[in-house]
Amino acid sequence: MSYAMACTHADQIAAIASLAGATYMHPADCAPTAPVAVLEIHGTADRTVAYGGGTLDAGPGRRKVAYPGADASVADWARYDGCSSSSVVDEHVDVDTDLRAANGPAETAVTGWAGCRPGGAAELWTIPNGGHMPKISDAFGAAVLDFFDAHPKQ
Repeated sequence: MSYAMACTHADQIAAIASLAGATYMHPADCAPTAPVAVLEIHGTADRTVAYGGGTLDAGPGRRKVAYPGADASVADWARYDGCSSSSVVDEHVDVDTDLRAANGPAETAVTGWAGCRPGGAAELWTIPNGGHMPKISDAFGAAVLDFFDAHPKQ
């Protein structure tokens, strides 16, 4: 839902965070009128909305709906926001209390795109072996709010 709002109300929305979501399968289905900072947080072991993309059952009597993977979702937004085509992993954040890195709690890799237009940003927080509903750490809320604070509406 956050991606749909960003596509249709980009002039009013500064930033979104999506936990285990995906944007439209076809980038042409979204035409944001302004940059929107996008944060996707996704576990690699998510079996409900697969990290690599897949299809969702739209309900009885309806066809399945295809969706892109986490990498493709954020890469599409990086293009909408005019970011450079390369991404860089520059930090880690503690998202899931059940997962731990060898050197401490910050197990989730942050991948960000550089060179975005003013107001735009694209980040992917990948939770290795994380499922669809991670057990959120105490640091999670502050980290997401930091992302929003860093990306006000221009």
